[in-house]
Amino acid sequence: MKTLGFSFLLCLFSPFFSCTESSVGNFRIGVQPNEANRNLNHFEKELEKRLGQSVTVKVSKDYAETVSMLESGQVEMAVLSPLNFVIAEKDLKLKVLFKKVYGESEFYYAAIVTKKGSRIKKLSDLKGKKIAFVDKSSASGFLYPRVMLKEASLELSDIESIFKGTHVDAVKAVNEGEVDAAAVWANPPAQGGGAWTAEEFKEQTLDLTVLAYSDPIPNDAIVIKEDFYKSNPAFVLRLMDSLILMSEREQSSIKQVFGVDKLATATSSHYEGVRKLQKVLEE
Repeated sequence: MKTLGFSFLLCLFSPFFSCTESSVGNFRIGVQPNEANRNLNHFEKELEKRLGQSVTVKVSKDYAETVSMLESGQVEMAVLSPLNFVIAEKDLKLKVLFKKVYGESEFYYAAIVTKKGSRIKKLSDLKGKKIAFVDKSSASGFLYPRVMLKEASLELSDIESIFKGTHVDAVKAVNEGEVDAAAVWANPPAQGGGAWTAEEFKEQTLDLTVLAYSDPIPNDAIVIKEDFYKSNPAFVLRLMDSLILMSEREQSSIKQVFGVDKLATATSSHYEGVRKLQKVLEE
């Protein structure tokens, strides 16, 4: 027997949604620079086929522009870093649909890595050193590492910072000796690996070691504008159903583009820890 779709079940049992088929024209999705890879077109086509209408994915130049695309109406849905979501939520009315899941964990970590054999053995050794970060709005690529450095009695003025734009480029910077260390995303410590063992580096072995891990971080949020959500409930249900089904496929374009194992439904409350982090950084 064929499994009933997510949207069908909601339509059947929820009195709050109309299940009339609807079209919204060209549906636009904003993604961050990390998702700019060769599989984006595959993702567009797969989602178009499931929705039966045009889909356009727009890649921002940096994390902040992803929020700007939502604010200016260039996109209806976007993938946001945890802090970007928390900040944007204050000014834009957003509805969280999903968060990314890597492995079996709905959380990930920041790691500060350096080359094996380096004289840098602990975070305090980074004083006066050059560190590659990702983006000022990146949770694992800057914000959590900033707190980690603060806890090691280091301020940003104690180090030389450069921003590489993507986790891959930050890893390359430390591996090639451009910097002394890099702050990037990581899997749970018990699982091992992270940006330095990602698909882009599968053909090479990098001699990097982890100096320290952060506290757990909720994964990126996939959000939609609340007014669009309310105006097009049937479409949003089909969209959610499509993304869930796509994420369950072994060779899904979602996995290829976003590097995730699946998507999990999420709410704004899942990002409460990030709000607390923001308050610490503002002190």
